[in-house]
Amino acid sequence: SSMWLDSWSWLSENGMVPAADVNPSPSTTLCGAIETSMTIHSSETYYLTCQAFVKAPNILTIERGATIRAYARDKDGAAPALTIERGAKIMAQGSPTQPITMTNVLHSATLPRRKTWGGLIVLGAAPISGGENSVEGLPSDLGLYGGTDPTDSSGVLQYVRVWYGGADIELNVDSRENSGNEINGITLAGVGNGTIVEHC
Repeated sequence: SSMWLDSWSWLSENGMVPAADVNPSPSTTLCGAIETSMTIHSSETYYLTCQAFVKAPNILTIERGATIRAYARDKDGAAPALTIERGAKIMAQGSPTQPITMTNVLHSATLPRRKTWGGLIVLGAAPISGGENSVEGLPSDLGLYGGTDPTDSSGVLQYVRVWYGGADIELNVDSRENSGNEINGITLAGVGNGTIVEHC
């Protein structure tokens, strides 16, 4: 890597320095509300630079072999995570030879490493105890899950690899330290039996 902070700075030691090949553009950046259906193409690398929320009724399609790389923190210090909101869908159909990969932006020489970004959160509308709840760490209006439809479908996850997640996704800086609001890999909350999850 040509990044001069590599190997000897606090930022490097704590997984904050991206690899030299990290080069997000507006068209390959995932951050904030995703208000329309979109496709993640395998021909480009996409970058999760802050917490991103796919809004209902939109569909996030991820081509087989595609890669999403996440930063450790956004500008406010929160760990990026990709959330499929209740009523939205993710269609991520990888294959044994072309899996879909969600990982971090760090140089491979620094890996493996835990808690380098948030992870993937999928929210559904199937019945849960109490009727409705919210994923800890997310704003209550963005993390809602649960409903009345046991057959609800949040989409498809097949041959999806989610690597090196588990960072605290708490947005409130004052309560982030030891908040316990870590997500690990893939979080499925209130998803119905119409959702397909295989080889993840």
